[in-house]
Amino acid sequence: AACWDEALERWAARHVGAPFDPAVHPPMLEELWRRCLPGCEPPQPRDKEWGRLGFQQQDPWADFRGAGLLPLTLLLDMARVSGGE
Repeated sequence: AACWDEALERWAARHVGAPFDPAVHPPMLEELWRRCLPGCEPPQPRDKEWGRLGFQQQDPWADFRGAGLLPLTLLLDMARVSGGE
């Protein structure tokens, strides 16, 4: 159980509350866009078009606030599994 707890703590440290990383997060957001809206080019990082995916801010990362990478990872996983449906 201790090994599982340690692994979970390491994972949470990387994903929950993670600050914006320009090398990691924009490609994930672009993949999410392409999977949800195939054939449409993703908008610039700060654009009101992100609202088409339900983001409330022009900068989609601002919607994640303190949750960090976790919600983006989950959204992307759902988009991968559903095939954009």
